[in-house]
Amino acid sequence: MNVNEISHYALESADREFDIESTIDHDNFKIIEINNNLTKGDYYDTRFSYTFNEEDAALGYKVIEIPTPINTIKFKVKVNADPINSCSYIHVFDPSAAKGHPFNGYVNGSVMELDGVKWTFTASNSSFKFGSSSNFGLSFGTSTAPTNGLVVESVDSFTVDKLFIKACCAANKTITYTLYVGESKVDEGNITRVTGQTDSVIVGDSLDEAINGKIRIVLGGEGASSGAVILHTLAFNQEN
Repeated sequence: MNVNEISHYALESADREFDIESTIDHDNFKIIEINNNLTKGDYYDTRFSYTFNEEDAALGYKVIEIPTPINTIKFKVKVNADPINSCSYIHVFDPSAAKGHPFNGYVNGSVMELDGVKWTFTASNSSFKFGSSSNFGLSFGTSTAPTNGLVVESVDSFTVDKLFIKACCAANKTITYTLYVGESKVDEGNITRVTGQTDSVIVGDSLDEAINGKIRIVLGGEGASSGAVILHTLAFNQEN
């Protein structure tokens, strides 16, 4: 027996937690050769990738199986149905806050500290009003006193690898959103609230590499000019 020949392949390390719709690939694990004398050989390069789906999230886990020329590597990872739950910073807005702490008397563009992070909320219409309470979140703007667009920005910079918001708008309206870390765009798109909808929508993304910068969330569109921009949750994951 040649002691330098490969006996089998083994998992040296792996990330063990993922969000729904995120992808595991060769950047998330390391597989090494194990020689007959039990010494480590080279790393095994594989093009394996897998994107986690609703079925995985419903189970809460996925058994990953990666084939090699000799054996199959198997390991279990956690799959989060709600990507916000895996973030280190989560602020859920109090839908009654417009009538009490902390947004009572809020001055457009001033600094507001929420769960230890300082933010500014700047509306294009500085005379906007807060809307009525709702399980969808805190309503910035009304049909008669809309924001005409809202920019939410962190005062400080953070090194972030996940950024999400949970947001909505008035019934049968659409708002646009763009999420940034520094000058890097994380996600953009539209949020439409349809008839019968009962909850706000989670948008955002996990990043392949962490980015450092201020967090900026730009909300606009027809829904921001003729109704409310509704914020339920701000969430990001700060890389250690």
